[in-house]
Amino acid sequence: MQETKLDEIIKAVNGRLLSGNSQVNISSICIDSREIFEGSLFVPIVGDRFDGHDFVVQALLAGSLASFVNRGKNLSSVMFETKKALIEVEDTVIALQSLARYCFSKFKIPVVGITGSVGKSTVKEMCASILESTGACVLKTHGNFNGQIGLPLSVARITQRHDVAVLEMGVSIPGEMEKLTKVVAPDFAIVTNIGMSHLENMGNVENIFKEKIKVAEREGCRLFFNGDSEFAKDLHKNFKNVTYFGISSNFSYHAEQIVSTYQGTEFLLVAKEFREIIEIPCFGVHSVCDALAAIAFAVEFGIGLEYIKKGLANFQTLPMRQQIKRVSGFTIIDDSYNASPDSIMASFSVLKNLKGERKIAVISDMLELGPQSEKIHFDMGKRITQELDLLITFGNFSKLFCEGAKIVRSDLEVLHFETASEAAEELAFRVKEGDVILVKGSRAMHSEEVVEILQGRN
Repeated sequence: MQETKLDEIIKAVNGRLLSGNSQVNISSICIDSREIFEGSLFVPIVGDRFDGHDFVVQALLAGSLASFVNRGKNLSSVMFETKKALIEVEDTVIALQSLARYCFSKFKIPVVGITGSVGKSTVKEMCASILESTGACVLKTHGNFNGQIGLPLSVARITQRHDVAVLEMGVSIPGEMEKLTKVVAPDFAIVTNIGMSHLENMGNVENIFKEKIKVAEREGCRLFFNGDSEFAKDLHKNFKNVTYFGISSNFSYHAEQIVSTYQGTEFLLVAKEFREIIEIPCFGVHSVCDALAAIAFAVEFGIGLEYIKKGLANFQTLPMRQQIKRVSGFTIIDDSYNASPDSIMASFSVLKNLKGERKIAVISDMLELGPQSEKIHFDMGKRITQELDLLITFGNFSKLFCEGAKIVRSDLEVLHFETASEAAEELAFRVKEGDVILVKGSRAMHSEEVVEILQGRN
């Protein structure tokens, strides 16, 4: 964050100084009192299980110079204990969004907004790596900070050093994209795909599409859309600047001759201006599609092919996202970060293409699918049996994976457990040299414990 006077911040968020000195300089924003930076502004968030206002004193004593507080909170004891600045606002989350918008408005740099049901983080990292290969200083989303709280925190980190912003914009409830684009409206928008995620709140896939496509509603925004999606065919009626990428047809940017190895994936990029062999250090057809999205943006942004190839070659997958790990003679595909129907099928395509003595999958529940959860889990079970030697599931809904799988393959060995640790301990006894093991699940299910236990097997 560019150093900013507190009184300037107060005006930007329409706040009111309750106590303390408004002339101090703020250099960062924090929402976690355990991770305070000297000179920061603390923003207490009211959540389902906690209220950040309970930690205002701790944050201020730890080094924050000021804190937002929601109107109506009685914090007279904080004023007495810390003597630091308190700024009253109507809502701390809205104030955070207003502050981020104000910070960003000081700098006129291009914005790339990335959304989609899966692949956002991968495309973000690919785009950033390509841009960085040209020498650009890139402001990019930190981790998965892509929602109503995360996006403002990412945006507010802007300084005069930055040349371009590459930002994930994730939505899980209706109306959320409009709030995100008020914080920062993209000049370039990438929609990786539209799939079954957050159905609990969104209702159906059509609503997901309608929400995500709002990322490109800014006048003059250039939209890059996955042409393989069923929603692609009529986009040109509402969006003037649409570029399509994909696998299944002759889009402006598409791929042929896809070959995967343990080192990564190679494909022939076919575009309107060239045909070129591209190598990426990640796996699966879905990763090729992610690369096509990044390439399409980069070409239209004016980046030369040599920088695109260099950026993709230097791209690094994020932790727990289809990382290939060799352990004591067997291989783990660690994709334990999250799970949805589309991402599970993508992970199984990686499992299918890697050579091994046995193919094993360890899967947990997919969350936030609403009333359709049972049917979706059962149907997915019927789709994932090909070339599988052992299926292990844990959680509640995931037992329906097993039931669906047995409908298609009665000979397939399936095991179900309540917890990740139980599943991992059983697999640790069964694993053999040459096995390839896919670990996939939602973060709340602690799927990463399976990887940790297998890695510590010996």
